[in-house]
Amino acid sequence: MTTCKDIYDAIDAFAPFRLQQQGDNSGLLVGSGEEPVTCALLALDITSQVIDEAKAQGAQLIVSHHPIIFHPLKRLDGGVASRLYREGIGAICAHTNLDMAHGGISDRMAQLLGASVIGDFEVIHRFPFYKVTVFVPQTHTQAVYDAMARAGAGSYGLYEGCAFSAAGEGVFHPLRGAHPFIGSVGGIERVREDRLEMIAAHDKLAAVVDAMKAAHPYETVAYDIYETQSLSDVYGYGKVCEMDREYTLEEFAQKVRAVFGCTALRYTQGKDTVRRIALCSGAGGSNLRLAMEKGVDAYITGDVKHDVFVDAVNAGFTVMDAGHYHTEVIFWDILSERLEPLFPQVRFIRAESGADPVCYCMAKD
Repeated sequence: MTTCKDIYDAIDAFAPFRLQQQGDNSGLLVGSGEEPVTCALLALDITSQVIDEAKAQGAQLIVSHHPIIFHPLKRLDGGVASRLYREGIGAICAHTNLDMAHGGISDRMAQLLGASVIGDFEVIHRFPFYKVTVFVPQTHTQAVYDAMARAGAGSYGLYEGCAFSAAGEGVFHPLRGAHPFIGSVGGIERVREDRLEMIAAHDKLAAVVDAMKAAHPYETVAYDIYETQSLSDVYGYGKVCEMDREYTLEEFAQKVRAVFGCTALRYTQGKDTVRRIALCSGAGGSNLRLAMEKGVDAYITGDVKHDVFVDAVNAGFTVMDAGHYHTEVIFWDILSERLEPLFPQVRFIRAESGADPVCYCMAKD
């Protein structure tokens, strides 16, 4: 049986809720987490129409990007959050944690554009890696290495299981009361050992150390942990990317509009050609200055205010407003791809009623 908490934990594993921006309200917002789930609806926003659809589909859970409860509730007034609780439908909201996750919305934007990510745009969190060094009798080096690797040690970028080992001699003197794996109490023992070193991300460190100790034969394990200065795990908003070729501005604008299905695309006239870009889903207009500092040809985001457009024009810079909805509705592709293989017994349905809430008055031909 799959529960709401199971799905919450699966999202937390790749888009940790602890990453959420201060003031955000991501997480399990309606329900206890113990409710069984056989059907879950995916929606950018939870509206009354989305709840109607969830009921019609027999869904016990709605997973949304935007939080159903954002500002503190001072009373229950029959709104959508109250209705969810009354209908017995849970709500998990993955907002800024999914924006910042590796493989999250910004990476998907780049993928859809066919762009190669070359850097981070706005860094919010920077967590150091740690190096775990342990001394192991050579008879058990492989077992300790395997245990640490399974716990996540030695993984960085596109590589996993990375380690370094060097042979040497360990010396120890077991005292009375000790139960040495090698040798006996009272004698000085000399053992051929390996110095095994592996890196571990901040969120894997405890599990790696536990796994190492469990696989190690000694009752007292000799090991060190160092915080590295050379490696860190970075999370933030947006990406800096390189397109596959140089586009004319008009050609690139058409590509952006087609890729994200924009009802309308607003942009300013900057350089005549575009190759290096910055992108940020949702409402990233306030980061115009940062985009210009990155030396890109264009910046794609949503909810750009009039004064930001004016600043871009005065700077001779291209900013493109592809729309808050259109740059974020791609979230459900990310979630369905992650969750469906983990929970084959659960139906994950994209909400048909979760369309762009804005109506557009378009000019007639």
